[in-house]
Amino acid sequence: MAGCGSNCGSGCCKDFSSKAQRLPNLLSVEVTNDIFTKAVRNMTLRAAQRDAGMMSEDEYEAAKSKLVRWLVNAFSGENPHYETDLEWHTHGGLTDYLAETFNFHGHAPRQVLTHAASLFADDADNLAVEIIHRGGPDTPQARQAVNQLGGMWAQVFTGVPPEFA
Repeated sequence: MAGCGSNCGSGCCKDFSSKAQRLPNLLSVEVTNDIFTKAVRNMTLRAAQRDAGMMSEDEYEAAKSKLVRWLVNAFSGENPHYETDLEWHTHGGLTDYLAETFNFHGHAPRQVLTHAASLFADDADNLAVEIIHRGGPDTPQARQAVNQLGGMWAQVFTGVPPEFA
């Protein structure tokens, strides 16, 4: 390999690794954790607004439904702001895993995703109400509960078995 020494000028020793900017990957537990944790935080803020009369029950439920639709679109590979895995997000890996996890067999993939996203939204709603009635979102206990719930659902949507948590 002539010319491959430390002073190579022939160009044969270039770094061909990808330096391209990549989108956040929904197979990453960290990325998915950020999504679910932020969703719980936002649900808690909306619950506080509802409690204070700044948001109606209909507006609150509409926001919850919008969250479910957003999650379904993102985790089915339809959100261009996120990188997805073809096998996991598009070809049934995630929906098969969710159907097994939640014993929700015999449904179309989109129905399975909607069911799982709705379960998350219900969990987030329940926690948000509890947080508002126990002192608000700025307590250490509230922050810990939000992070725990977000982390648990991130593991579900990335397929991390509970024993590895």
